[in-house]
Amino acid sequence: MKIFCVYPASKECLKVYRNELTGIQKFLKSLFDATKLSIAQSGDTLKVITDDSGLSTLKALGIENECIISGKLDDIWIRDFGLVSQAVNGEMTRFIYSPKSLNVQDAKEIQKSFDKWINNLQNTVRIHKSILILDGGNVIMDPVSQRAFVTERIFSDNKNFPRVDVVKLLSEELKLRDEEALCVIPEDPEEAVLGHADGCIALVSQKDVVINCENERNMEYNLALRKKIQQSFSDINIHTLPFSPEDKVYRTPGN
Repeated sequence: MKIFCVYPASKECLKVYRNELTGIQKFLKSLFDATKLSIAQSGDTLKVITDDSGLSTLKALGIENECIISGKLDDIWIRDFGLVSQAVNGEMTRFIYSPKSLNVQDAKEIQKSFDKWINNLQNTVRIHKSILILDGGNVIMDPVSQRAFVTERIFSDNKNFPRVDVVKLLSEELKLRDEEALCVIPEDPEEAVLGHADGCIALVSQKDVVINCENERNMEYNLALRKKIQQSFSDINIHTLPFSPEDKVYRTPGN
């Protein structure tokens, strides 16, 4: 599996993430070292996208040339504005990027920079463009069992469509086995900005998911989350892990 990250070197990125560069560099260095050690077993490889002004920094970190891809992207959260893999056929879906954390014009410019970059690549990836608004971070999918999780943000982001149509269209575009293979979980009230599923649940096997441990802060939410998972997939085992939220780094309107 190829893991894509973005190192912020463009003017647009630095305007937002300049004060976070040291942390981003440490993260990329750690991720590069980890993937290099595990490549023989997992086959995972890291690809870091940056423009020319970021090359020297990445090389100074020890990130090898074959792991660096030239590209000018206007934001670092490529998981959210990039492509989402479909469960079958090897195709990718490009959803509309329009998160509530950004104004519409900023989101359009970010996705425009990605579209320009991906179109310039010489590859054979087949891309389907969806009419749905959806962040990539709000999709947790298992291509083997062909089922997926998203939060209820999918409905508020696409309020011009009836809910049944959203479920039907999203199930088709992700190539799930049927509409019942899509589990729409409640949003975490503590994550009201993003509303993503990837901060709430992780699939670790076809029949095992991990969620955050219950505590006084999120007890009510976790009970609702468990109930929804069990209602949708009775064969899934739910495991918990402790968590400790840290400061969040993401764009907000005007920055």
